[in-house]
Amino acid sequence: MAETIIIRVQSPEGVKRITATKRETVATFLKKVAKEFGFRNNGFSVYTNRNRTGEITAAQNKSLNLLKIKDHGHLRLPNSRPGGAPQVVEDEIDQYLIKQDGKIYRNRDQQLCRHGPLGKCVHCVPLEPFDEDYLNHLEPPVKHMSFHAYIRKLTGGADK
Repeated sequence: MAETIIIRVQSPEGVKRITATKRETVATFLKKVAKEFGFRNNGFSVYTNRNRTGEITAAQNKSLNLLKIKDHGHLRLPNSRPGGAPQVVEDEIDQYLIKQDGKIYRNRDQQLCRHGPLGKCVHCVPLEPFDEDYLNHLEPPVKHMSFHAYIRKLTGGADK
């Protein structure tokens, strides 16, 4: 009777132990792996190293002993999900607000401004929506700034 070995297969979901024999072919071993992890087809790869080298394929008509897979050996399944985040469509209001500069425009003050109609000074230059002095002097004072103003405060007003 052939000697049975236990091979650990590591995946992103965890490690599972699969019992096999040294004389078992790679194809039958991969069928056991597919059954254990619940795969429906042979569209997966098993590697001997973490850096995705030493791929074991069903096309290799060899036994596990010839591939130097030993008892308590460790094989790896890579992450089958795509690495990037899914594409998300922003709401219309978010698309509209990101196009706006978000500044609070002020009219020229006749008493404080000493410049011409096209000039700007400290009293009439547009303010950022997160300016603490402006938010505190309003009657009644603003308790919470808007989400978009908060994002602009974090990013320093820089564009995406």
